[in-house]
Amino acid sequence: MIQSKAMRQICITAVCAVLGNTCVFAADLPATSHQNTAVVEQSISETSYLTTDNVNTDLTKVADESQCAVVTAQTGLNLRKEASTISTILRALPYGTVTTVDRVGPEWVRVITDDGVKGYVSAQYVSLRSVEEVSRSAAAYSNKGQEIVSYAQQFIGTPYVWGGTNLNSGVDCSGFVYAVLRDFGISVNRTSSGMASNGIAVEKSDLQAGDLVFFNSGGNSGISHVGIYMGDGNYIHSTDGAAYGVTITSLNSSYSARTYVTARRVIR
Repeated sequence: MIQSKAMRQICITAVCAVLGNTCVFAADLPATSHQNTAVVEQSISETSYLTTDNVNTDLTKVADESQCAVVTAQTGLNLRKEASTISTILRALPYGTVTTVDRVGPEWVRVITDDGVKGYVSAQYVSLRSVEEVSRSAAAYSNKGQEIVSYAQQFIGTPYVWGGTNLNSGVDCSGFVYAVLRDFGISVNRTSSGMASNGIAVEKSDLQAGDLVFFNSGGNSGISHVGIYMGDGNYIHSTDGAAYGVTITSLNSSYSARTYVTARRVIR
């Protein structure tokens, strides 16, 4: 029996994050992104499976309709119409995408996306988990993001110092983010433009505490400022503007809304 949308939704909405990442729904994958990476092509036999939507003797129907498949390929994974590498690509599923498992085989898994699209993905590049397992991963991610935000708030008022990475005596915008994440064992590039290539892209509507938010406040790089998203529409950052130093600003402020570029998730 085909799984209901309600059951698919249980598999998806049970989590806020997985593998250190928010679950990115394939239907929401933007036409352009800042990932700049190639999607994984599965090196699987092109003739080993039946490819109709009927019962597939090579794929076993899962007993637990709440089982999820999480994309583990850092560069994303093709969702194909049929179980073949020459089949039509329905869409690219980003790293961390959570789908509902319909059938499982040794080389292919048939999955259903949150919006009801059914297709095949390489078994090599997904992790099969229960809703409970994914939920635990989500909780661990959320806790770490909040810990980072709480730690960062201790340094509100630290003065802005260009090139600074000392959280007590002075930091610039990227130096502040760099130093905070360093204290949690998270390694990122030193500059704001460089940090924009760390982690994975996150939609503004999917931001969670601990995500990095980027702005173009002027300059030639396209990205010239960075902060740490706190939740509730706010971010903490070091600015040389009117507030001067480490402060909290709303993403909805006129400056932030006008200069916002993108966001990245670096927590693992």
